[in-house]
Parts: sequence; structure tokens; C-alpha cells
Amino acid sequence: MLIAFEGMDGVGKSTISSSVAKRLGIKHETQKMVSMLDIKQETFDKFVKSLRKADNDKLALLFFTFRCMLDKEGKEDLIVERSMLSTYFYEHNKVSEDEFRFLLKVGTIPDLLFILYASVDERRKRIIGRNNMDEDLKSSEAMSDGYKEMLECAYKYNIPYIGINTEKYDYEDIVDLCSHIILRFKNMKENEKIGFIEEMNNEFGFDNLYKERVLFR
Repeated sequence: MLIAFEGMDGVGKSTISSSVAKRLGIKHETQKMVSMLDIKQETFDKFVKSLRKADNDKLALLFFTFRCMLDKEGKEDLIVERSMLSTYFYEHNKVSEDEFRFLLKVGTIPDLLFILYASVDERRKRIIGRNNMDEDLKSSEAMSDGYKEMLECAYKYNIPYIGINTEKYDYEDIVDLCSHIILRFKNMKENEKIGFIEEMNNEFGFDNLYKERVLFR
């Protein structure tokens, strides 16, 4: 079972996902590719930045897709950070809808997807709290409100997710909530999962902050 934690930079993906993994005894990877290549995260990030500057503007898109395919490979339970929703946010203007839909069909969608939400101001405050020299603070992309694009991707391509507004709950409550959801989800029949996801999303999510979401359906 592949569980992915999504959200914009500074929302707390790494802290929350690693804590949930530790709580449940599930393996955690930022991305599986990093550990398989036995490289530092900083090296991986620099490589990704170089791909995004390449003359072939589809290189980064295909690389991100391959990364998500690799995360999905294997039978062990795994918690990772980011999914094709991030790929859509960063790269969707370089590909047609049909092309992106094809990429979703090659084994890139996690079994359970969380989208962690926080506003731009709150995320900036959290980043400054951990490192006021973080490069993300200088990035217009990282400090933008990319949740509209993530929701657009989820609705347009029918990707189920559970949204959690991290501004409404403290850290321990979020870890408890995500752990509880994963345990329940693992023991559910397939025909029960969509209803459960919608129930959790309505109770803990943030869709109401994006009124235009109905236009994505």
C-alpha cells in the first residue's frame, strides 16, 4: 500500500509523514529514488532544478512521473512525500490534458493520498521557524498558493484524496488523525473506500476555501 503526503512547501509534509510512519511502523521515504540511488536529498533537488531548466521542457515532467511510478513499485507498505499533484502544479502547462491523463494510467496514483493545507503566510512562518535562510523563502513557486492547481488536478482526473487543514489542528492531533485513517483504510473493502474518503474530506478538509473548485468537476 502506497500512502503519499502532498502539500505546498512548508506545510509539514516531512515532519508529519515521518511521524505517522514511525507511529505505524511503516517504511518512510522522501522519494524512493533518493534511497535507491544512495544520494543526498540536496543532490537530488539540485538535479531536479537542472532538469527544469533544460531545453526539452518535458524532461522534468517525465522524470517526476518516473519518480511516482518508482514509489508505487513493490508490495511493502510505504509512506512517501509528493505525488502527481505536485507534478501537475509544476509542469501541467507543458503537457496536454490527454498526455497527462496517460501518465496517470501508468501506475503513478497512490493508494491513499493526503493533501496537507496551510496558507502562504502560515507556511512562510513555519519555514522561518525551522530555517530563516531556507531557499524556499525566495522561491515564487514555493511561496505561491498552489492548492488551486492541486485540487484542479484531483477533480479533473478523478484522483481521490483526503484534505487536512493543518491550521485547525495541532501537530499531534494531525499525526493521530492520519494514523487512524490509514489503519481504517487498510481494513476496508474497496466499495467502502470512496465514501470514507469523502466523509474524512468533508470533516477535516479545506475545499471550502476554494469556492471555484466546482469549476474543476
